[in-house]
Amino acid sequence: MDLVMNDLGRLMSCANNEFKSDEQIDEIQKIICRFKANLKEAQPLATVTPKLHLLCAHLVPFLKVNRSWGHVTEQGLKSLHAVINSLIIRFASVRNVEKNAESILKHIGNFNFLYDLGESWFNNI
Repeated sequence: MDLVMNDLGRLMSCANNEFKSDEQIDEIQKIICRFKANLKEAQPLATVTPKLHLLCAHLVPFLKVNRSWGHVTEQGLKSLHAVINSLIIRFASVRNVEKNAESILKHIGNFNFLYDLGESWFNNI
């Protein structure tokens, strides 16, 4: 876990408003790869959280497009907690765990689809 925490510390040092060069992005990618390997070794039975997935799977592609990640906050992810909590309550009557999770994911997917299309109930008002 010491190696995992050192990698996280290095990543935190890179999380600023600075415009990232290709070399810096490559270094961040190396840190993430090392972080994943160290985390798998330290916690082989751990599950992947949404934050961990975002960091490991989407940070480098995001950096290649935007060249910075200092302006990205957790606010969007935190607001997703409220949406998921309300959906958990809405689908509480679905006792099958797989069907429950599927219902929640479909609902979120539908919201995402509508958002991507720019559709809204309020466009015609």
